[in-house]
Amino acid sequence: MATILYNPTNEDFIGQHMGEHVHIPANSELKVDEARGRHLLNFLGPRGLTFLEYGDDSSGAKELKAKNARKTNKEFKLRHINNFNARNEQRKQQGLEFEPPTDIEKKYAEELDVDLFQSYAVVNEDKLENRKIREENEALRAEVSELRGLMTQVLSKLEGVPATEPKAVIDNMTKKQLLEYIEEHELDVKDSDWGNVGELKECVKKAQKKE
Repeated sequence: MATILYNPTNEDFIGQHMGEHVHIPANSELKVDEARGRHLLNFLGPRGLTFLEYGDDSSGAKELKAKNARKTNKEFKLRHINNFNARNEQRKQQGLEFEPPTDIEKKYAEELDVDLFQSYAVVNEDKLENRKIREENEALRAEVSELRGLMTQVLSKLEGVPATEPKAVIDNMTKKQLLEYIEEHELDVKDSDWGNVGELKECVKKAQKKE
């Protein structure tokens, strides 16, 4: 009597019976003898392999079996990843070296969007990098705080101090600009103190010093 094996999952299954390899591709059916079918179902059933009976197509049973098989396959993959993570957690506690993930474990983790246990070295490097960033941020905050303190001191000293212009700027001013400057900064310069532009410039410089 024949058995129709059904693999509705997204991965290929490879089994063995009586020394012969049996390949069951994803989303496929395979007709085998009953003994071989029983053996393969026992071996690959936990991964999602199932079987079809006469009338399953018309009764809707095939869709239900496919749904249950895909659920079983997903649970198998999750167990696989959880076992990998648990093994490495235990190895870490025992002081043993990290067991790297296989290509299958990487594929399952990516498909299910589940994190794989990281290498101890990677974890330690991340911790060191995070610590370095925290220390740099703390040093930067300290510098900013110090600069703020200095700016506060400078501004407090400048309060009430009139603006002054370098001598070179005064020397390049016209008579009109000099008079406007005197008025704007309320400098103590009288008309009787100067007779020409040169003397006016010197009066402005002296008045700035007095202020």
